[in-house]
Amino acid sequence: MMCICVCSPAGYCLVQRDRAGGITCRFCFFYSLAYSRLGTEYGAVEQERVANGETGVFLCSLCILVFVSLFRYAYSFVYRDGLRSEMRAELGAVYPKLSGIISNKNTFDLYRDLRDLQALYPNSIVLPHFPLADYLADKTPVLPLDWVVKREMGGQEALVYNQLLENKPVILIETSWLTDIETEPEYDLVREVIAQYNKMEQTAYFTVYKMNDE
Repeated sequence: MMCICVCSPAGYCLVQRDRAGGITCRFCFFYSLAYSRLGTEYGAVEQERVANGETGVFLCSLCILVFVSLFRYAYSFVYRDGLRSEMRAELGAVYPKLSGIISNKNTFDLYRDLRDLQALYPNSIVLPHFPLADYLADKTPVLPLDWVVKREMGGQEALVYNQLLENKPVILIETSWLTDIETEPEYDLVREVIAQYNKMEQTAYFTVYKMNDE
């Protein structure tokens, strides 16, 4: 069988059938245009076009265009941050240790809110997770882990629980996580702890809890 292929300079190459019964070129990852009746008028015209390089050039150009378009679309987004065009906020203005990191306005405001709360409540901890929160504020961590979730505690929930009750830190929780904390088994410990706390205030991004006896 003859195969009209993008990758072969001559326009023809060896083919093999795939499991679905289609024709797959041995030399590229594209499905080739194959004809079982090359004696037909259409097949003859298409062979002439391939011989002249018209079909190969068109398909190659189309593939390149699709690839560049997909790359450009993916490049416009920054992982977990948003559109690259929105990355204009210098986080070093909030925490010096974040100098050189540029993010969007929402992330900038989140870190500024955290900084202000850490200044207001020196003995505070962010639950269930906010990696580097203590490091950024030059604080000694209350707990030996950043992610207070079941899969990270390795069965040491009692140890973490007791450390929280002994230190009695002010607890800062990103408000956006409260629904998950109420329903997800991963956050059982956090839910149990804040049940013994009073809600003190809510800022733009955080809800603040203090121990009941304070």
